[in-house]
Order: sequence, then C-alpha cells, then structure tokens
Amino acid sequence: SIAMIIVQLMLLHGMILLRRRSSTTIRRVGSAGQISPTNSINNSSPNDSRGERRSTPPMRSTLIHFKHLFSPSRILKQHTFLDFVELLIVSSMIVKVAFDYHWYPMYGDQVVESLKNVSIFLESCLALPQGIRNYRNKSTDGLSLFMVLGWVGGDAFKLMYFVYNMLILSGEGKQNDCATFIAGCLVAIFFDLLVVFQLTVWYPTPGVLRLRSRIEMALRHWKTNKDDRGDLLGGRNVTESQDGFVLRTLKRVTCCWTRGTRRATQPS
Repeated sequence: SIAMIIVQLMLLHGMILLRRRSSTTIRRVGSAGQISPTNSINNSSPNDSRGERRSTPPMRSTLIHFKHLFSPSRILKQHTFLDFVELLIVSSMIVKVAFDYHWYPMYGDQVVESLKNVSIFLESCLALPQGIRNYRNKSTDGLSLFMVLGWVGGDAFKLMYFVYNMLILSGEGKQNDCATFIAGCLVAIFFDLLVVFQLTVWYPTPGVLRLRSRIEMALRHWKTNKDDRGDLLGGRNVTESQDGFVLRTLKRVTCCWTRGTRRATQPS
C-alpha cells in the first residue's frame, strides 16, 4: 500500500505538470494581442492583495484556506501538488480522529468492516473513470497498453493469492473474509479488461495498431514456416523410409550371396 501511494503521488505530480503546461499554452494563445485577466489582476493590484492579507484575521484566513483546499472545482482545476499533499494529510488526520473518538467507540468492529468494504470497492473501481472517459471521447490517446496489462496482471495475482489463502484457511477450519477481497478483484479485473478492449479493439491508438500488425505478420510468418517445415519433414521421412528399405534389401542380398559363396568353396 505504501508503494502504491508513492507511485500514485508521482503520477499526480506528472499530471499536474502536464496540466500546467497545457494551461500555459492555452493562455499564451488566448492572450495574443490582448492582456490576460490573470496578468492584469496580478499586475494591477499587488498592494491591494497585500493589504487584504494583512487585514484578514488569522482565523478567517485559515477557514478560507480550508474552504479552497476542499473545494471540488479547485481540486479538479487549480490545485498544485503541495495542495494535494496537504489535502491528503488533512483528510487522513480527520478520518483518524473521527475513527478513534467517534466511530469506533460507538460502532466497534462494524465501522472497521465498513471501511474495509469501502476501500475494496474504491480500489476495484479505479479503472472505471478511465473507461468512462474513453467512451465519451471515443479515443484512448495517451493510454499505455503495458500499463493496462500491468493492471490486469496485478489484479490477477491478487485474485490467485486470496483464492489460495481462502482454500488454506478453509482447509484448516479457520474463518476468513477472503470472499470480499475476491469479489473486489473480480470487479477490478472486469473493468481492467473493459479498458483493454477499448484500447485494442474499440478505440485503438496508432501504436496499438502497429503492434497488432506486427503480431499478425509474425503469426503468418510462423505459420508459413511451420507448414514448410512440415512438408520438408514429411518428404524427409518418405525418403528415409525408402532409403532404409533399399539398404535392408541390399544387406539381405549380400548376406545370401556370402552364404552361397562359402558353401561353394567348402570341400566336399
């Protein structure tokens, strides 16, 4: 889980950099021949913003900061990487405090089971937003086939692990909750395969089309070589069988001839 969180943070950092570059390009194109609103605001009132910051009480500025931090529109469009890290830390602290002092004392193990089910459901639906986006855009540009195959392989290995663990524990007569994890893995594999079909069959990218053509050419070449090899081996077997028959016949003839010559040369 820690490695997964680190990799997801790296992907988030790359996504934010890509979004910043695209927004900068759009702003440059849109501001050709005119002053952009952001620049005019930043250039016209630096002193006013400083005055507002100085005059704002600390408590109010903190509330405004958290309001911007948890705003859905800012999360989707304006958050920086540090904002996302801060959001993750604050959300984890809130859930930890609520769990220790409210949920667990009141509900006990039920809240633990609920958190487990929610986490499994969210993890199993990770590929669903990508599938919806591919369906809306009718395209899979920017999606790597090897990454999607990695999703399928990881979920398949997890499924095998939980099935094996369930069989072991059931054989020992111990109770286990592997069925929930197995259901989550099956749902995740379904959505992963859905994205694979979108990438390879329904909305293939040029790279996938080139890979498909290479695979088809390799299969045709292999089939042709196999047929030619089979014909050669078949002809070789016929030739070897004919040569073997001729050799056996010659051997028998020579044996008979030597016996006859020996009998003829023996004294009577």
